[in-house]
Amino acid sequence: MCPLPGFFTVEGGATVRAWRPFLATMLLVLFVTSCSFSGSDTEATPTVDQGNGSLRIFVAGESRTIKPFHQFTEATGIKIEAQFAPQQEWVERLQANREKPGADLFWSDNAIDLAILSNLGLFEPYDSPLANALPDYGRDHDGRWYGLTERRLALVYSPSTLSTVEMPTTIEEFIHTPWQHTVAVPPATSRLWTRFLTEVVAFEGEMALLQLLESLNQLTFDLSEESMSDVQHVANGDVAALLTTSDIGMRWMTDNEQATNEVHMQPLASQYAEHVGIVTGVAILRGTEQRQAAEALVDFLLEPDRRRSLAEQDSHEQLLTEQTDEQQLPRLHPDEMAALVPLVEHYWQIVLDSEVRANTND
Repeated sequence: MCPLPGFFTVEGGATVRAWRPFLATMLLVLFVTSCSFSGSDTEATPTVDQGNGSLRIFVAGESRTIKPFHQFTEATGIKIEAQFAPQQEWVERLQANREKPGADLFWSDNAIDLAILSNLGLFEPYDSPLANALPDYGRDHDGRWYGLTERRLALVYSPSTLSTVEMPTTIEEFIHTPWQHTVAVPPATSRLWTRFLTEVVAFEGEMALLQLLESLNQLTFDLSEESMSDVQHVANGDVAALLTTSDIGMRWMTDNEQATNEVHMQPLASQYAEHVGIVTGVAILRGTEQRQAAEALVDFLLEPDRRRSLAEQDSHEQLLTEQTDEQQLPRLHPDEMAALVPLVEHYWQIVLDSEVRANTND
């Protein structure tokens, strides 16, 4: 088992969140990329049952009912076996088991990882007839993955601790707010950070990125798990605000209707757009022996009514070919974001090295 910097482990391998400056979460980027799965650290990869016509799909996120899966089975007779796990677990597993991933499709909670895995040759290209119904940033140009919905960046906060007028409305304001209360954010490896930071370096340059990371380094945050349990911490008063996506907040509110007054939500914009969106998507895994059935499922999910239903079910936004808001600058394609990830990590390393040198001199 690979322990995570910024966390500590207890007996049985459970990981417990610890309080650390944001700089500590930067270590995760370097650590995760250097800590690979070995045969002794992973369970045997299950094989896909090729005899019963079923499809196995890895789904990022918390376990939930996905209605289109049942609808697809009713329409085609093809059973779908869905397995749920955190995004990072699936990404690492797919990288470690490229020749035999153990599933037919991967449903990702962000398209940046889809672009990265696509460049590693993990997906089968498929030219879907429904591709043109998606915006340019919502699909791979070679048909290796397709977007389904969009999650949006938001702040979930406790109205008993923070007032609406105190809440920032942009990610830049959030970073530069002198927080007097406990605030939780995703670790540095989260694609929520990647989504925003790649735009900073693309539109403003490397110096602007470095200055922003240095500002982040001055702050102390609690680390979130990117799940509904984080929202519960806000409702309990453990943290005053949580940087997350609106779907996580909305799902918690749906499950806790009697406690909706305990948390409020503020959508976050950026200086580049009226919202910060993270595309979700699906890809066919290379090596599947259920290619025809996998393609049929992709087309089924891409039908406009189906994508609309998915967005409503998961409290996401629809992917529309025409922008409904005015973007100040062109939106980066996930391929462009993926290409900028090494540069962002490089500057994280610069900030980390600078902090280490400063501590050594002290």
